[in-house]
Amino acid sequence: MFDERNNHVQCVACNTGYKSGRGGNPEMYRVYMLKTYGKKVIDELEYRKKGFVQRKSEDFKLIADKYRMKIKELEVI
Repeated sequence: MFDERNNHVQCVACNTGYKSGRGGNPEMYRVYMLKTYGKKVIDELEYRKKGFVQRKSEDFKLIADKYRMKIKELEVI
């Protein structure tokens, strides 16, 4: 869920399938992922997808802090 390599924007039509019937367009997304990251990363993400992670509130606070810092770094640019 919080792996930045597996989070990308899509238009509403592609992501939801609304009016387009694409439903996320998984075939094209996989092609993009393979070109961008390679098979090793795809395999890792697919493996991690099968696992279960039980996070505590402290974990989410650390994740939120991480992204707050990233936002601050972008604001400086």
